[in-house]
Amino acid sequence: MNHFFADWRRFFSDAPPLSYVLRETGRPWVRFHSLPQSKRYAETHHERSLVLERANAIAVDVLGDNPTWLVQAGATELGWPPIAALTREALGLQYAGEFRDEDSAWPVHAVLTNFAEGKFDRLISEIAEDRAFRTLWLGATTGRVFAPYDGGMDVFLESQDAVGSLKRAYPQWLSMRDDGL
Repeated sequence: MNHFFADWRRFFSDAPPLSYVLRETGRPWVRFHSLPQSKRYAETHHERSLVLERANAIAVDVLGDNPTWLVQAGATELGWPPIAALTREALGLQYAGEFRDEDSAWPVHAVLTNFAEGKFDRLISEIAEDRAFRTLWLGATTGRVFAPYDGGMDVFLESQDAVGSLKRAYPQWLSMRDDGL
């Protein structure tokens, strides 16, 4: 599993695989919201379907069907629900190493896969409800990152032109805030 960190470091050096940290690396990025008016959590079947529709559209556009690392980081002592570990095991993620911050160690689990529309709907739903470890997909050859969370998704691309192209493709899903969050 040490191949994951080799690919990761090629694109992100020593930054940990956490989307909120990646925002500080200077890599071009954009945020999309999962629901209209930046609503955070789905309450109806229609809204849950919309979350999946948007996440799948962005992920397929960003990752294509190229080799992709599915990555999760999160220590159970940080209070993650038990379902998070079960989901990780069901996906076949394997221990890849860990990193540390001031407060704790973060085990990282990863598996090389590819993203396909609908393939990860259950996981995306768990993420949208904040019941999964911090999850992202890394394009193994492109360095592109798709990082969903409860409320939306952050996307890290290779250039501002690529970000601009994605913004033009999905303008109605962009944040209304000036700071992009």
